[in-house]
Amino acid sequence: MLRIEDDERVFAEGENYRIVQWRNVFLTHWSGPISMEGLEASQEGSFDLATRHDGVMVFNVIEFGLQIPPSEVRRKASEVLAATSGHVVGVATVVPGEGFWASAARAAVATITLLSRARHPHRVFASTDEASNWVHPFVRPDSTPPQHLTRALARLTDRGRTA
Repeated sequence: MLRIEDDERVFAEGENYRIVQWRNVFLTHWSGPISMEGLEASQEGSFDLATRHDGVMVFNVIEFGLQIPPSEVRRKASEVLAATSGHVVGVATVVPGEGFWASAARAAVATITLLSRARHPHRVFASTDEASNWVHPFVRPDSTPPQHLTRALARLTDRGRTA
Protein backbone atom coordinates (compact mmCIF):
# COMPACT_ATOMS: atom_id res chain seq x y z
CA MET A 1 0.00 0.00 0.00
CA LEU A 2 1.28 3.43 -0.98
CA ARG A 3 1.11 6.00 1.83
CA ILE A 4 0.49 9.54 0.55
CA GLU A 5 -0.07 11.38 3.83
CA ASP A 6 -0.16 10.26 7.46
CA ASP A 7 -3.86 9.42 7.40
CA GLU A 8 -4.13 8.46 3.73
CA ARG A 9 -3.04 5.48 1.71
CA VAL A 10 -3.70 3.96 -1.68
CA PHE A 11 -5.29 0.63 -0.82
CA ALA A 12 -5.50 -0.74 -4.36
CA GLU A 13 -4.93 0.44 -7.89
CA GLY A 14 -5.66 -1.10 -11.26
CA GLU A 15 -5.73 0.01 -14.84
CA ASN A 16 -9.13 1.71 -14.45
CA TYR A 17 -9.49 2.35 -10.74
CA ARG A 18 -7.81 3.73 -7.64
CA ILE A 19 -8.94 3.10 -4.07
CA VAL A 20 -7.76 5.44 -1.32
CA GLN A 21 -8.45 5.24 2.41
CA TRP A 22 -8.45 8.63 4.12
CA ARG A 23 -9.52 8.98 7.74
CA ASN A 24 -12.91 7.20 7.84
CA VAL A 25 -13.57 7.96 4.16
CA PHE A 26 -13.23 5.27 1.52
CA LEU A 27 -12.56 6.95 -1.83
CA THR A 28 -12.85 5.18 -5.17
CA HIS A 29 -12.04 6.65 -8.55
CA TRP A 30 -13.10 4.86 -11.71
CA SER A 31 -11.25 6.20 -14.76
CA GLY A 32 -12.33 3.37 -17.07
CA PRO A 33 -14.88 0.57 -17.15
CA ILE A 34 -15.96 -0.66 -13.72
CA SER A 35 -14.51 -4.12 -13.25
CA MET A 36 -15.13 -7.17 -11.08
CA GLU A 37 -11.49 -6.89 -9.90
CA GLY A 38 -12.01 -3.30 -8.81
CA LEU A 39 -15.28 -4.11 -7.06
CA GLU A 40 -13.64 -6.99 -5.16
CA ALA A 41 -10.78 -4.68 -4.12
CA SER A 42 -13.40 -2.15 -3.06
CA GLN A 43 -15.13 -4.63 -0.80
CA GLU A 44 -11.84 -5.77 0.75
CA GLY A 45 -10.67 -2.19 1.29
CA SER A 46 -13.96 -1.16 2.86
CA PHE A 47 -13.77 -3.97 5.41
CA ASP A 48 -10.11 -3.13 6.04
CA LEU A 49 -10.94 0.52 6.79
CA ALA A 50 -13.84 -0.56 9.03
CA THR A 51 -11.36 -2.36 11.31
CA ARG A 52 -9.92 1.07 12.22
CA HIS A 53 -13.05 3.25 12.18
CA ASP A 54 -16.54 3.03 13.56
CA GLY A 55 -18.52 4.00 10.48
CA VAL A 56 -17.06 4.32 6.98
CA MET A 57 -18.17 6.97 4.50
CA VAL A 58 -17.84 5.91 0.86
CA PHE A 59 -17.09 8.50 -1.83
CA ASN A 60 -17.11 7.23 -5.43
CA VAL A 61 -16.08 9.22 -8.50
CA ILE A 62 -17.03 7.71 -11.86
CA GLU A 63 -15.45 9.67 -14.70
CA PHE A 64 -17.59 11.08 -17.49
CA GLY A 65 -17.58 8.95 -20.64
CA LEU A 66 -17.47 5.54 -19.00
CA GLN A 67 -19.80 2.88 -20.25
CA ILE A 68 -22.72 1.77 -18.14
CA PRO A 69 -21.47 -1.56 -16.74
CA PRO A 70 -22.83 -4.89 -17.96
CA SER A 71 -25.49 -6.58 -15.84
CA GLU A 72 -23.06 -8.95 -14.05
CA VAL A 73 -20.92 -5.98 -12.94
CA ARG A 74 -24.01 -4.06 -11.79
CA ARG A 75 -25.08 -7.17 -9.86
CA LYS A 76 -21.63 -7.44 -8.24
CA ALA A 77 -21.75 -3.74 -7.30
CA SER A 78 -25.10 -4.30 -5.64
CA GLU A 79 -23.66 -7.30 -3.74
CA VAL A 80 -20.70 -5.19 -2.53
CA LEU A 81 -23.07 -2.47 -1.31
CA ALA A 82 -25.16 -5.05 0.55
CA ALA A 83 -22.11 -6.81 2.06
CA THR A 84 -20.59 -3.59 3.38
CA SER A 85 -23.78 -1.94 4.59
CA GLY A 86 -23.15 -2.98 8.20
CA HIS A 87 -20.22 -0.58 8.59
CA VAL A 88 -20.98 2.06 5.94
CA VAL A 89 -22.68 5.24 7.20
CA GLY A 90 -23.30 6.73 3.77
CA VAL A 91 -22.34 6.62 0.10
CA ALA A 92 -21.84 9.56 -2.24
CA THR A 93 -21.36 8.77 -5.91
CA VAL A 94 -20.29 11.41 -8.39
CA VAL A 95 -20.95 10.95 -12.09
CA PRO A 96 -19.79 14.28 -13.47
CA GLY A 97 -21.14 15.73 -16.65
CA GLU A 98 -24.31 16.69 -18.42
CA GLY A 99 -26.37 15.14 -21.14
CA PHE A 100 -27.77 11.72 -21.85
CA TRP A 101 -24.78 9.59 -20.81
CA ALA A 102 -24.34 11.27 -17.44
CA SER A 103 -28.08 11.10 -16.69
CA ALA A 104 -28.25 7.43 -17.72
CA ALA A 105 -25.18 6.59 -15.61
CA ARG A 106 -26.64 8.36 -12.56
CA ALA A 107 -29.90 6.43 -13.08
CA ALA A 108 -27.93 3.14 -13.28
CA VAL A 109 -26.16 3.96 -10.00
CA ALA A 110 -29.50 4.73 -8.36
CA THR A 111 -30.86 1.37 -9.57
CA ILE A 112 -27.85 -0.51 -8.18
CA THR A 113 -28.44 1.22 -4.86
CA LEU A 114 -32.10 0.20 -4.77
CA LEU A 115 -31.19 -3.43 -5.52
CA SER A 116 -28.65 -3.52 -2.69
CA ARG A 117 -31.29 -2.62 -0.08
CA ALA A 118 -28.64 -0.73 1.86
CA ARG A 119 -29.65 0.76 5.21
CA HIS A 120 -27.53 3.90 4.84
CA PRO A 121 -28.13 7.03 2.77
CA HIS A 122 -26.78 7.00 -0.77
CA ARG A 123 -26.87 10.04 -2.99
CA VAL A 124 -25.74 10.53 -6.57
CA PHE A 125 -24.23 13.86 -7.59
CA ALA A 126 -23.14 15.59 -10.77
CA SER A 127 -20.09 17.25 -9.15
CA THR A 128 -17.53 16.53 -6.45
CA ASP A 129 -18.23 19.93 -4.87
CA GLU A 130 -21.88 19.03 -4.28
CA ALA A 131 -20.93 15.60 -2.97
CA SER A 132 -18.20 17.01 -0.71
CA ASN A 133 -20.70 19.28 1.01
CA TRP A 134 -22.96 16.30 1.68
CA VAL A 135 -20.09 14.01 2.81
CA HIS A 136 -18.28 16.46 5.08
CA PRO A 137 -20.49 15.96 8.18
CA PHE A 138 -19.64 12.23 8.08
CA VAL A 139 -15.84 12.78 8.09
CA ARG A 140 -14.04 11.93 11.32
CA PRO A 141 -12.71 13.56 13.31
CA ASP A 142 -15.51 16.12 13.37
CA SER A 143 -12.96 18.94 13.39
CA THR A 144 -11.75 18.10 9.85
CA PRO A 145 -11.74 21.29 7.75
CA PRO A 146 -13.72 21.00 4.49
CA GLN A 147 -10.65 21.78 2.38
CA HIS A 148 -8.93 18.63 3.68
CA LEU A 149 -11.61 16.52 1.98
CA THR A 150 -11.23 18.57 -1.21
CA ARG A 151 -7.45 17.95 -1.20
CA ALA A 152 -7.92 14.22 -0.56
CA LEU A 153 -10.27 14.06 -3.57
CA ALA A 154 -7.75 15.89 -5.74
CA ARG A 155 -5.05 13.37 -4.76
CA LEU A 156 -7.44 10.51 -5.47
CA THR A 157 -7.72 11.45 -9.12
CA ASP A 158 -4.00 12.24 -9.47
CA ARG A 159 -3.02 8.88 -10.95
CA GLY A 160 0.47 10.08 -11.85
CA ARG A 161 1.49 10.71 -8.23
CA THR A 162 4.30 8.65 -6.76
CA ALA A 163 5.47 8.25 -3.17
